[in-house]
Amino acid sequence: MLKEEKSGDPFLVGWEPGEKANPMNWSSTYKSFITFVLGMLALAASLGSSIISPAEREIAEYTGISNEVAVLLISMYIIGFAVGPLIWAPTSEVWGRRISMLPAMVALALFSIGTAVGKNAQTMIICRFFSGVFGSAPVSNVSAALGDIWPPKSRGVAMTFYAVAVVGGPTIGPVIGSALTVQLGFRWPSYILAIWVFTIFVFAFFCLPEVYSPVLLKKKAQRLRKETGDSRWHHPHEDVKLDAKSIVTKHLARPIVMLTTEPMVTAIAFYASFVYGLLYMTLEVFPIVFEQNRGWPLITSTLPFLALFVGVLFAVLINLANQPRYARAVAANNGRAVPEARLPPMFLGGVLFTIGMVC
Repeated sequence: MLKEEKSGDPFLVGWEPGEKANPMNWSSTYKSFITFVLGMLALAASLGSSIISPAEREIAEYTGISNEVAVLLISMYIIGFAVGPLIWAPTSEVWGRRISMLPAMVALALFSIGTAVGKNAQTMIICRFFSGVFGSAPVSNVSAALGDIWPPKSRGVAMTFYAVAVVGGPTIGPVIGSALTVQLGFRWPSYILAIWVFTIFVFAFFCLPEVYSPVLLKKKAQRLRKETGDSRWHHPHEDVKLDAKSIVTKHLARPIVMLTTEPMVTAIAFYASFVYGLLYMTLEVFPIVFEQNRGWPLITSTLPFLALFVGVLFAVLINLANQPRYARAVAANNGRAVPEARLPPMFLGGVLFTIGMVC
C-alpha cells in the first residue's frame, strides 16, 4: 500500500497518490488560509524591526546616549536577523516548520517586553538583538513552508504575498510607532509589538498545521509501526540528527559554497542585500529629511514610509502579471520550476528602483 517504487523497499513510507495528509493535496482554499497565517507570522517579525525607530530620540534622552548610539536599536535587530537563520533553518529541516517558528515567536514577544521595560541602553539594545534572532525564524522559514504546500506553477503567487509581509512590515512600522510614541510614550511601540506577536502566536498555534513532508512521513511511519506491530515500516527522516558536524558541513558550508560558486546566487544575494540595506537606511534618513530639515511633526514625518508600502503593492501587481507567463514556462518544462522565467519582473523592478532613488 505504501511502497516507494523507486527504492524497491516495500516498507519505506511515502505518500499515496491523492493522499489527503499530503500538504500538496490540500485544497487551494486551505492552502491560502495557511499562507495568510504564515504571512502574519512574517509580518509580526518584520514589523518589529522598525516600529521602535520613531522612539529613538526619546530613548536616547532617557538613557543618556547619543542619537548615533540609539541607531543600534535598529542595527542590532537586523544583525539578529542575520544570525538567527543559522539556528532556525537547521531546526526546521529536522523538527519541522511549527517547532522552528512558534517557540521563537514567544521569545520575540518576551524580548520585546524586555525592551519596553528596560531601564538603560544596554538592556534595550541586547533585548533588541535577541528579538531579531528569534524574529528571524518566520522570516527565514515561511518561504520554505510555502514551498511545502504549493507546487512550482502557483508558488510564485504565494511568495509574492509573503514578500508583502516581509517588506511591508518595515515600511508601516514607523507610522505605527510614531503614533504610539507621541500618544503613549517611547515604551509602547515595544509593548504593542509584544501584544501583536502573542496574538499571532495564539492564532498560529491553533490554526497552523505542520507542513514539512519528511516530518509528517516520519510520524506516519511511527503510526504504522504502532498500528500494525511491524517494526519494518520506516522513513529516512527518522535517522536525521542535528549535531555540530551536520550544522557546519551542511547548514553553514553549503550556503557559503553556493554564494561563492553560483554566479546567479551571488548576483541576486548582493543585489537583494543592497536593496534591503537601503530600505533600513530610510529609517534613519527620513526623520532627518522630513522632521529635522523640514520641521514636520513626528507622525507626519513618517507618512512618506507609506509611499514605500505603495511601491510594494505595485510590485505585487507586476509579479501577478508575470504569473501566466511563468505558468506556461513551467508547463513547457514538464512541470519543473523555471527560475529564469521570474527575471523579467526583477528587470523592471531594478529600473523602477533606480528611478525612485533619483526622484
